[in-house]
Amino acid sequence: MRVVHVHHNYFPIIGGIEVTMNRLGIWQVRYGNDVHVLTGIVNKGFKGNDVLRVHRVPIIHVPGYREVSVPLNLPNELLRSADVIQGYNQNSLFTYVVGKRAYEYGKPIITYLIAVDYLRKHFNPLIRTLGFKYQVLLTRRLIRMSRLLFVTNNYERELLISRYGVDALVVPHGIDDQYLDEPSKAWAFRSKYGIDDEIFAYIGRIHKTKGIDLLIKALKLVLNKFDNVKLVLAGKGDPKYINNLKKLINKLGLNKSVIFIGYVDESDKIALIDASRAIVLPTRHEGESYPLIANETAARLKPLIATGVGSIPKLGMEHLLVTELNSVSIANAMMRLLNNDEYKEYVERAQRVRDRLLRWSDVAKLTIKYYNEVLK
Repeated sequence: MRVVHVHHNYFPIIGGIEVTMNRLGIWQVRYGNDVHVLTGIVNKGFKGNDVLRVHRVPIIHVPGYREVSVPLNLPNELLRSADVIQGYNQNSLFTYVVGKRAYEYGKPIITYLIAVDYLRKHFNPLIRTLGFKYQVLLTRRLIRMSRLLFVTNNYERELLISRYGVDALVVPHGIDDQYLDEPSKAWAFRSKYGIDDEIFAYIGRIHKTKGIDLLIKALKLVLNKFDNVKLVLAGKGDPKYINNLKKLINKLGLNKSVIFIGYVDESDKIALIDASRAIVLPTRHEGESYPLIANETAARLKPLIATGVGSIPKLGMEHLLVTELNSVSIANAMMRLLNNDEYKEYVERAQRVRDRLLRWSDVAKLTIKYYNEVLK
């Protein structure tokens, strides 16, 4: 079976959509399929790997908002030869344009919807108004073209039913085998960075929408009652925002308590999760649908503190400790988990989540099953 995965961006270490495309594609190849990725020329430094065939086409896009990207010079022969087209993200004009061309060729379109209608609560007033109208329009058009719709969780499936009158299949994120199979590597992280204190960590893109400034302010409140706590920030992002965070850290006198470690590979990421009391996701971003870190923390038997924004509180994952979107609430959650009894309870909850996680190999089998049903 020839499968083409479509999204305007493909750089499989930076976000949930890209990682999903990469992991699903690799496992689909291992199960005997011919898998291609059709994407834009955004991350020129990544050429692909020896498993997936990556096709990059020029794009014209709105500055600062690549979801509104128009692809140029589409590989029509690839689309004509495909058995299945799987597009990602109902906000992506790139996905729609490619899907429309493939639809004209009579190809079955499957759309993986991410964060249904989240722009209606976007922090930017322009995107909240015009952007939301654009989102709804594109969502409706993709629904009409698609033979199947995928979503990552039941909450968004219910949104589709209530707002668009259509059903979808739940295809959750998977988890890499190493998260389930490797022993604890906490010692490796603590040894590498020389940290003996309790650790809370943020792992991900460093951007204002992610609320890391709230987490730093929360740490200050925690340190008023506990003096043996460090905050580790892992990831890359907006240089201007990172500079503002460093100014905030200096202003609050936290230079010895907050550690930036930049991008971490999967091995170091696992070690950081293992060494942490909890991972904190202090996001302001309504588009947080089903962050991969939810699976990763559960797999390593760690709690996840997350603000009650987007779909996160509705995922039904017991190891989530949901807070309000402010530093006081985040600080209170951190201090709760410094209590050994509370921490033990959330570890036990994480075990229950871990027991029902799917590996990416399982998710790939599920998608192939759905493809074959479409092709009958």
